[in-house]
Amino acid sequence: MKAEIKEKLQALFTEYARSLPEKLAHINREWANLMIHWDKVLFQDFHRTIHSLCGSAGTYGYDNLSKAARKLEIVLKSKVSQDSLQQEDKEEIDFLLDQLQMAFITAEPESKSAVSQDFLTKNGKIILIDNDRNFTNELQDNLIEAGYQVYAMGSEENISQNFFDISPAALIVDIENISEGTKDFLFKLYNNEKVSIPLFCTAYSADILTRLKAIRLGSSAFFQKPMESTYLTRKLDQFCACMPSEPYRVLVIDDSLSLAEYYTLILKESGLVAQFITNPLLLIETIEDFQPDVLLMDVYMPECSGLELAVVLRQEPQYTRLPIIFLSTEDDRLKQLSALNLGGDDFLVKPIVPQHLIKTVLSRAKRAEILNSFMTKDSLSGLYNHTNILQRLDVEIARANRQNEQLSFIMADIDHFKLINDNYGHPTGDNVIRKISSLLLLSFRKTDIIGRYGGEEFAIIMPNTSPENAFRVIENFRLKFSKFLFQCNKQNFSATVSAGLSSFPAVKDMSSLVSAADQALYEAKRNGRNQVVFADSLVNH
Repeated sequence: MKAEIKEKLQALFTEYARSLPEKLAHINREWANLMIHWDKVLFQDFHRTIHSLCGSAGTYGYDNLSKAARKLEIVLKSKVSQDSLQQEDKEEIDFLLDQLQMAFITAEPESKSAVSQDFLTKNGKIILIDNDRNFTNELQDNLIEAGYQVYAMGSEENISQNFFDISPAALIVDIENISEGTKDFLFKLYNNEKVSIPLFCTAYSADILTRLKAIRLGSSAFFQKPMESTYLTRKLDQFCACMPSEPYRVLVIDDSLSLAEYYTLILKESGLVAQFITNPLLLIETIEDFQPDVLLMDVYMPECSGLELAVVLRQEPQYTRLPIIFLSTEDDRLKQLSALNLGGDDFLVKPIVPQHLIKTVLSRAKRAEILNSFMTKDSLSGLYNHTNILQRLDVEIARANRQNEQLSFIMADIDHFKLINDNYGHPTGDNVIRKISSLLLLSFRKTDIIGRYGGEEFAIIMPNTSPENAFRVIENFRLKFSKFLFQCNKQNFSATVSAGLSSFPAVKDMSSLVSAADQALYEAKRNGRNQVVFADSLVNH
């Protein structure tokens, strides 16, 4: 896939170089026509052509040509509202066009690599530095179960001797007990801007001095002991790019086909899902179909501006939190701030270095994901809440219908949960909820959607999954959960789970799908609990 994307990128660069002479000839023809017959609308088109060249030339490595186009674009922009040009205006534009032509003749395009290898290093190796054996043993089990390869070290060891041999995807360090050698190594490592490896710091103390100590080392996240090791594992999945997860989805809106294709390929090369449109009027329907996590939007487009589109989106409640990153050659800081005030989240000036583009997109996507989680997730379990799991189900059914795919839906319930609360207390019951939530996240795919439906009941959406495969996954989970031992006041106990499964398109709509799974869950409870029942055996289709 990477080789195919590189070939497509190379083809874009080759095609751009081939098309440049005609682009310059077209610009000269437009200007010659304007000198013969002045037309305000044609002059505005001429300005847009230069504006487009300014952004695309720099993107494809013609930096001097881009700078020359930018100088001309600034002058043209100051004249677009005029009904005619003075003789000195024409002479100035003639001079700048000559400079543009000279920049093209002497152009030597610079090779612009995509994303640096340092930034995209991916593997499943974790270095764990901690002397607390009880904590590290439990954490290791969870990390290994989640697919990571763990290298455990004592706090007195010096990480510098092993770091480059292991080349980890993340570090987990007890900062209260690390050696001076490791501390010095981490400080130097995380002061290197190219390092993007998450550093997780743990400590029993969470006072401000301890937190500052972690931050100064380069900490990505801080965890106070004691903690649920499964919680740390979930956070590691969020930070660490090594795990197979559903990548962020980015929609590019740019009227320049060459730029839209370029940005899309750069984003795909970094592992993101990207799509582009060159007609901004198609934005709303494309968002509804593609469901992007971030918009990458040009500011100046002929049909409507990116600023106008941002205002339209912000007037719709469902799009108020969708990150918008503006792209433009506009380097006036006041105008950039005005654009942000209209609904943008960030502003990148063309030409854009690929690494800056990727880092900005990832930063905005992750930030939005965190903020959305506070509004959509249940605080105890960390799973989608009742309202949002049903909203996601509605969206996924519509997507399955469009793409002619199957979808499975599971309702699961902890057996005799009331007795657990009565016998061991509600704090222990809460721990059971947290544990089953963590195990669900570890047991199902990253593309599956899991929610706490209410109380001790959970809902799982499995896109593009046959009922037979879904049954196999939930059955394996049921067996695994029944073997897990909980502890309260030095007493061990276990719990079981019952589940009901329904599927689309056997069941056609959301309410029927939920009802069928709920009916199957009821049947599982009635038949003795600790089992999975398939709804299609209970309903007629």
